[in-house]
Amino acid sequence: MKNRLLVALAATTLGLSACGGNVHPTLTSGSLLGVRSQSVHKAGQAKWTLLLHMAADNDLDKFGIEDLNQMEVGLNNPDVNMIVLYDGWKRGDSCIYKIKHDASMNGEIVSEKLNDGGAIIDPSTNEIDSGDPKVSAKFAQWAVKQFPADRYGMTFWDHGSGLFDPKDKRPNPSRSFCIDAKGGFMRTSDLDKILASGVQAAGKPFDVLGFDACLMSHVEMAYQAKGLADFMIASQETEPAAGWDYINLLKALSANPDMDGAGLGKAAVETYVNSFKPGGSQNPTNRYLLATLSCTNIKNVVTKLTPALNDFARIAMAGYSANKAVLDAVRLDSNYFLNGDCPDLGDFLSKLDKSSVPTDIKAAGAAVEAARAGSVVAYGGVGDPKHVASTGLVIYFPSIKWSYETYYSDPSKIAFAAENWKNYLILTHSPKTR
Repeated sequence: MKNRLLVALAATTLGLSACGGNVHPTLTSGSLLGVRSQSVHKAGQAKWTLLLHMAADNDLDKFGIEDLNQMEVGLNNPDVNMIVLYDGWKRGDSCIYKIKHDASMNGEIVSEKLNDGGAIIDPSTNEIDSGDPKVSAKFAQWAVKQFPADRYGMTFWDHGSGLFDPKDKRPNPSRSFCIDAKGGFMRTSDLDKILASGVQAAGKPFDVLGFDACLMSHVEMAYQAKGLADFMIASQETEPAAGWDYINLLKALSANPDMDGAGLGKAAVETYVNSFKPGGSQNPTNRYLLATLSCTNIKNVVTKLTPALNDFARIAMAGYSANKAVLDAVRLDSNYFLNGDCPDLGDFLSKLDKSSVPTDIKAAGAAVEAARAGSVVAYGGVGDPKHVASTGLVIYFPSIKWSYETYYSDPSKIAFAAENWKNYLILTHSPKTR
């Protein structure tokens, strides 16, 4: 569940000074931060087209307007297109904005409203269901065709609950992101279908997939986008009310539109984390805010991290009965965020390495850690020591005190279920009954 409002309220109520924050840029195989990749620029074509699906038809409505204003302040280069599918709380307010520079930050939106000819928005109602994945898929395809560029990014803006909503009591707890209070919501299984529509129009994978939403920096979400995007920007934790720092992120991109997807991801992490530090651009009153953000190389998750996790699951299953107490204790001691069934993968692996498990399990864990470190391009956190020490990715892994959500076992719902990790969870947990 994404709860920008509650996080902001809690931060104001606590009135404490933050503990600082760290940003960790790393290098991953095949991508150098700040170095131009091999994309070929075509004359007369923008260098970047950024798409943003803003599902603000809920309690985040006012923050949507604030972020649109931030985008207008930050974007100031004709080589960068920012196209926003907007849906707010008012009936008939849905529209598509082409962001136009405006330094005033006065609450007025000056950006151009585009006419899509009814391709996405019904002209008789001027209203969409921003929780409908078909609407988002149409937007992705239309916007890419209308605004061709060397590079593309697509961000989903709204509430997020991770792979599924752990508080959902229905037999299929599928709600994941982009929740329209008057309509539907999107599932993990919708992500690849939405991206595929845009990728088909672009003729290549998107450079960046973003979630300005809570709890979406999952190994499994990156896997869901395999072959469809190069890098994923997302948070392990809930997001403070302000969300991404669009002013400074788009200023950075406007100043250097030649940056690649990894460079944009690194800029997103740096600007976000710095904005929530005491005295930062989105925390001028030094509130106690908890925030994380990371950028992940999706190909490395699929080709390196996933095979390492498969091997670890196989070896850990073979030795589980003899090492149950230690393995369960390491998991129980691992850091987690709002979703307690999804620990910080790097923290689990670090504690596993310090434990008394046999050398074969420890070596398998070390291989996973090497692959994880090679997959996370940049990561950072602010607030308490746990958030500052966050390592960029969570994974579904309930503690031994909790039961296993069988929804996770279906590859048609969560593609990562085709891999071996779920078998370790099935072996070590009782199934959840509803």
